[in-house]
Amino acid sequence: MPSDNNFKTHCTMRRLNQLLCFMALFLSVTCTATDHPDNSLYDFFQQHDSVMLLIDPDTGTIEDANPAAEAFYGYNRETLLTLSIHSLNTLTPAQVAEEMQVATAQGRNYFVFRHVLADGAVRTVEVRSHPYRFDGKLRLLSVINDITPGRHADQALWHYQDRLEEIVDLQVQALQQEKANRQRLLFVAVLLQMLAIVVLIILSISLFRTQKERTNLLHQQEKTNRELRRLNEIMAHHFQEPARRLVSFAQRLYKKGLVEADQDVRVSVDFIHQQALRLSYLVRDIQRYLALDQADAASQHLHLSEVIAQQMREPELSERLKHVSVELNLAEDSLYFPKGYLQQILRILFDNSLNYACADSPLRIEVKSLKQPGHTLIQFIDNGCGVEPEYREQLFEMFSRIVNEADKASSTGTGMGLAVLRKMVEKKGGWVNVHDGMGTGLMIEFAIEDPTP
Repeated sequence: MPSDNNFKTHCTMRRLNQLLCFMALFLSVTCTATDHPDNSLYDFFQQHDSVMLLIDPDTGTIEDANPAAEAFYGYNRETLLTLSIHSLNTLTPAQVAEEMQVATAQGRNYFVFRHVLADGAVRTVEVRSHPYRFDGKLRLLSVINDITPGRHADQALWHYQDRLEEIVDLQVQALQQEKANRQRLLFVAVLLQMLAIVVLIILSISLFRTQKERTNLLHQQEKTNRELRRLNEIMAHHFQEPARRLVSFAQRLYKKGLVEADQDVRVSVDFIHQQALRLSYLVRDIQRYLALDQADAASQHLHLSEVIAQQMREPELSERLKHVSVELNLAEDSLYFPKGYLQQILRILFDNSLNYACADSPLRIEVKSLKQPGHTLIQFIDNGCGVEPEYREQLFEMFSRIVNEADKASSTGTGMGLAVLRKMVEKKGGWVNVHDGMGTGLMIEFAIEDPTP
């Protein structure tokens, strides 16, 4: 291994060599300025044994490299021309700028960097650069001197190298800190992922149980629907038939004149006839209510005025409406609704007004229709006995009859009509309200949705 004096001599010779290099370049450019300067400079650039790079000062791209640079870095010329000086330098751009500032402050015309070779080895180099124009373009000619073997040769030089190593160490520490931060983030991410997996497992188990419960509920609902259908059939045959027979038997007694002679007999037969009718109507309304859950009725285009006229021509209703004033104010006549539902709704509303009419004033009924955005509003208004506001919501409950005890005995109302009405309307996306009507009467208001385009 050479002595310290030999290292000093070696470094001194390298620096003289660099100085001679720059002088030769200067002379080459000066002397051949009018006689193919580019060829003379290129020959010198290619033949000199000093490591030289021609660099674009704006981008740092390596524009050319001599054979000495190829041998030093271990890359062929084509590969070097694809690199930039920043890819060879181990310092960050910020650290390079800091080294340049330190060199300027210390009066140095060279920089000390660490360059990485093709085999991954890192060499400490002294870089001296000078701008020249080639083909009218400004380029930076950099001469690189490897000073890695001369650590003990020049203490002044290695004062700067210590500073460089300090910068690199700081960079390494920063990289290690970043690596530690990434490891912590990775640990947190893995932990969160594990927690997410646990949560997903819990949710999956819960979903499975919920699905199983839902399946059981569907089976129970299907069973209940079957029982309701069976109950509906039983009511149609076993409940309705006795009521019809009682009505028929009472009417037969009326026709034979067997009840005229005895007032008590007449009152009894009247009561039997009235309650048999109420039982028949009650079974009918319960059947209607239960049937709404069994199947959906198809909507169709209707004219409200025509359906009202058809209902009013039915014999039983027509007879009861003989002395009733019925007024139609239909601003909107076209509807999209199941015809059977609309017929039942109108019959329920007419029966409701007739059953609860005031005895001291003639019954008046008004039917209105109004077109509103997205639906048609139908209002059925009468001047009957009415219901106090605090009890009106109960009108739509099943078996609810908001009348006094004295009237309950004589009324044939079932308390199911308005409940059936609301269920029909809401099943088709509408709604029902009740407001003040004419005088003490009520206004039943319901909305029918417009057909979907």
